[in-house]
Amino acid sequence: MDGHAMSMRLVLAFGLSLCAGALFAAGDLNDGVQSGQVVATLDKDQVKEFAAFVHARDLRREERFVVARLWREKQGELKGFVQELSQEFGLAPEQAYTYEIDSKSLFQLMTNKLDKAGNPEKKLIRKVQSDSEAQYLSRLMVARKLTEQQLNVLVMLNAEKAEESKLLDEKVRKRFGLDPEGGYRLDEKSGQVFRVPQRDTAQKPVTGVDPVTEALSQDGHKK
Repeated sequence: MDGHAMSMRLVLAFGLSLCAGALFAAGDLNDGVQSGQVVATLDKDQVKEFAAFVHARDLRREERFVVARLWREKQGELKGFVQELSQEFGLAPEQAYTYEIDSKSLFQLMTNKLDKAGNPEKKLIRKVQSDSEAQYLSRLMVARKLTEQQLNVLVMLNAEKAEESKLLDEKVRKRFGLDPEGGYRLDEKSGQVFRVPQRDTAQKPVTGVDPVTEALSQDGHKK
C-alpha cells in the first residue's frame, strides 16, 4: 500500500467517523424556533425532499469541520517534527532531504539540479555513526513524510467536500428559493420552514499551501 492510500485510510477512519450528524433535521425543533421567521411552507413531498437536502448539506459541513480540526492538529505535529530535525540534525526546514537506511546516509536533494534520470541530484551531508542515532533520524524522517502526506490528503478531502456542499447549496437555492447560507429549521407537521440564527462556524481554513511552509509561517506569526 502506498503512502497516499494509507494516509487516506487513516484520515477517513480517524476523522469522518467523528461526525456527530446534521446541524438540523426535519422535525427537530429547539426552544424558540417557532418564533423565527417563516420563509416557506412546503407540501408533504417537498418536506421530504427539503429534509433530505438539508441533512446531506449539513453532513458535508460537519465533515469539513472535522477535516479542519484534523488539519490543525497535523500542522502542529509537523511543526514539531521539523523543529526536532532542525535542532538535532541541523536540517533546514525549507530544504528537501532523503535518508538511506542501508548506508546510514543523509542526503540533501538539490531540487534545482537533475541527474541523467531526471531525478534531483543528491548531496551527502551526514553519515550517521550509531544504530540508535540512525533509528532516531529514520523515525523522524518517516514521521515528517507521513504527516505531510496526511495534510495533503486533508486538503484534497476538504476540496471534495466543499464541491459537494456547493452542489447541494445550488439545489436548495433553485428548488426552494432559499439562501443556502442561512440557518433553517423545518416543522414536518406544518411544512413550515423557519429562518433561525446559525451557530458560529468560524474555522481556520484548510489551505493548499505546502504543509511545511504553512507550519513555519504559523510559527513565525506567533513570534
